[in-house]
Amino acid sequence: MKRSVGLFVIGVVALFALVNCGGGGGGGNAPSVTAPRHRLQGTYSFVGFDVNYSNGTTVTTINESSPVITSWSGTMEFGENTLSQSFVINNKPIFLTGSVTITWTTDGVTGIAHITDKLGTHDLPFTISGTNLTTYSGIIKYGSPGLTVEEYDYWTKVSDSISPAINSSVTEKSDEPAYPGKHWIAELLVQ
Repeated sequence: MKRSVGLFVIGVVALFALVNCGGGGGGGNAPSVTAPRHRLQGTYSFVGFDVNYSNGTTVTTINESSPVITSWSGTMEFGENTLSQSFVINNKPIFLTGSVTITWTTDGVTGIAHITDKLGTHDLPFTISGTNLTTYSGIIKYGSPGLTVEEYDYWTKVSDSISPAINSSVTEKSDEPAYPGKHWIAELLVQ
């Protein structure tokens, strides 16, 4: 929630600056973007993450500002029935790409993306606020008994369109060999 408020404040300041400064050399004609609550389909820019590791009593959070993160970037594309997330964290790429169906739990506010790829079905809960979308990995067990990890990824919608390649082959990126079986930043960091 704190990140959503922070992103909202940054967005308001940026909008204020654009209105008062004329928006720069382009005359202020930025393309409009339909808010995810009205249309999920489109391209999203990865703007941050929180990965929480827990042993049952202590929670350690790693995010894009942590010293162990040297570089990070990512993109998410929602198609009519496809979803593709692409991350590069500390120069290591990971992907989640597959067919998707959406179940809305609160219409236009919260839902679950049910993603199916060659490894099975993965539920990806999400919440929406303005043009911002947060996805949640759920609690994943890893390592010794009692150790868990959960991940929040933060996105901002930047376009209503997606790349044509997403619709032509939803499993292509899932087959790439770099880090097979990894769907979350958390899984990449605990290697």
